[in-house]
Amino acid sequence: MILIEQDFFEKDTCDFLISLALKNESKANPFRDIYVLPFLEIEYIFGKKIINYVTNFLGRRGLISYPERMQITIWNENSKQDMHFDTAKESTNLTSITYLNSDYEGGETVFKNGISIRPEKGKTVFFDGKKYFHGVNPVKKGKRLILAIWYTSDINSIIIK
Repeated sequence: MILIEQDFFEKDTCDFLISLALKNESKANPFRDIYVLPFLEIEYIFGKKIINYVTNFLGRRGLISYPERMQITIWNENSKQDMHFDTAKESTNLTSITYLNSDYEGGETVFKNGISIRPEKGKTVFFDGKKYFHGVNPVKKGKRLILAIWYTSDINSIIIK
């Protein structure tokens, strides 16, 4: 299942997360050619609100999934990610990607089955990253900001207890 939710997060939420990411960009850890901010380490209270929001959304759809890892990723020009499966915990059962901005070119999320997701501010894509071969086209111009969350059905693996 690939679930695409348009306007999953409101513009104000995205703007807050963008501001948070840019203010803390110097604290981001390099990973391949992107930069990763451990979200809860820089904004715990708002992070708890995000966790409650996504958990309730998934629960209303019959999906028992709780966030086990959450990060904001910063993709500069020419950043990309080759096709891959997520290497996650055994208990990981879902991934979500939320586009925080759309004022850049490129950076589409692509799947081996031919689906290509055009980034739009607030749009969230839910999928099982261990089952769907996926990647990211190169960012051609601008900076791509994403909220990435990995989920588990194992209550002992959640990030906030």
